[in-house]
Amino acid sequence: MDKEARVGFRILKNRNSALDAAEACTFHMEACGKLNAGVGDRPNRDEVQELDVIIIDAAIMRSGAMMAATGTQHPVSLARFAQVSHRMGPLEC
Repeated sequence: MDKEARVGFRILKNRNSALDAAEACTFHMEACGKLNAGVGDRPNRDEVQELDVIIIDAAIMRSGAMMAATGTQHPVSLARFAQVSHRMGPLEC
């Protein structure tokens, strides 16, 4: 997880938000395949890989979430999209 931490610190050093850093770190962890997240997630009893994620910006009290998302390796980015697109209402995937 050193790589993910370095990615996050680089983003913060460039004066981006903590939420940007958290998304980038999670994106890298989802891609590594060694964690129970993203490409490393375990399939359900039907052998389908369903991913759940939530991202929260506590500074503005806004969150975005995806539940049972399929066909994606990076649900954190879908949750972030839902978070910034909150005025559109619930998104269906």
